[in-house]
Amino acid sequence: MRMNLQIQTYSFSEWKIMRVLFSLFWFERIGFILYSYSSIPVPRGWAQFIDLSFLTTVPGKVIIIIASLVCVVMYIRNIKMLLVTGIMFLIGVCVHTYQDSQALDMYNEVINLLILGHFIAFAQEAVLARNKGFGKALDRDEVKNLVIHYSKQAIIACYLVAAISKLTDAGLSWVVDAPNLSVVIYKSHMHAYIGWLLPEMKASGLYYSSIIANNSYLIQIAFGFTLLLESFGIIALKSRKASVFIGVWYVVFHLSVAYITGIRFDQFVVVVIIFMINIAYPLIKIRELYTVRFRAIRG
Repeated sequence: MRMNLQIQTYSFSEWKIMRVLFSLFWFERIGFILYSYSSIPVPRGWAQFIDLSFLTTVPGKVIIIIASLVCVVMYIRNIKMLLVTGIMFLIGVCVHTYQDSQALDMYNEVINLLILGHFIAFAQEAVLARNKGFGKALDRDEVKNLVIHYSKQAIIACYLVAAISKLTDAGLSWVVDAPNLSVVIYKSHMHAYIGWLLPEMKASGLYYSSIIANNSYLIQIAFGFTLLLESFGIIALKSRKASVFIGVWYVVFHLSVAYITGIRFDQFVVVVIIFMINIAYPLIKIRELYTVRFRAIRG
């Protein structure tokens, strides 16, 4: 049976709320990273090829913050989106690489992939508008839906790559050996306890590793379900309902991981809620409901 994967349609109100929520989240992350760190102890990724030392200086941080704020305002107002998303992508890559160079694994790739997807969609619009030979030009409605579609593709791709990585590195033994995660969790917390001088990490490491060790069968079942969820997330592209269904399970998965291991993937939870679960839809319906009631009271 062939699965029909198509671009779903969204209203301009939904797209506006998505822009507001995502851009504010993006800006908050940029500001937090620049405020939190002042050095590049372990250069990673692009930091090995590009000098990012300007991000450790006050003038450099101020310039990036101002540029980011301008981008957010233009992004929310839907102005010059090709240019804006291109700049946001470059800022994101530099700042997130700066954070990764603190010897931290923060999984910011999904944010940069989302913005890259936006850039590609607006680039596609520009190319088709100027070169009729490549195909029919896209109208505003089609561009909006394409941007959201590419956003969901970027999110799903991250989970799919994670599943492929697990199967390539360990195969199904990743599920069978899941209880061994207790050792890994304890070691990581002890590393933080010794390396960062955080005494609370010693107790939390023992707490989380004990949960895993005492619930080995449950952990194996959870790992097996996680592998299936990551592998078949592409189902979310079938319809809006499928997108919400898969998105809800992604969030449940991350909340469960946070509860069992103490490892949080806040970036994924936020973008899944914005673009897959589409929190904009219930917000619009709530506003419409209160508008109708307010008019009824006044009338």
